[in-house]
Amino acid sequence: MRGIAAHALGQIGARAATEALVAALEDPSAHVRSTVAYALARIGDPASAPKLEARVLTDTDFTARAAAREALDSLKRSGR
Repeated sequence: MRGIAAHALGQIGARAATEALVAALEDPSAHVRSTVAYALARIGDPASAPKLEARVLTDTDFTARAAAREALDSLKRSGR
């Protein structure tokens, strides 16, 4: 359910949810962390960049690390 909620927030571009999504990057589920990273990329709030960078360096799950890297790249490409 947490992953579905994160996905929905990203789909609607809920910028007001950025803080909650950034906190969800600490979720115990790698699937949720990956989905949150994609949602943050879609929302495009540069405030999420520092936490995404931290996940790239520290996440123990390859998929979650890759999602965080892709989200950061997306933020950079969009100039945000």
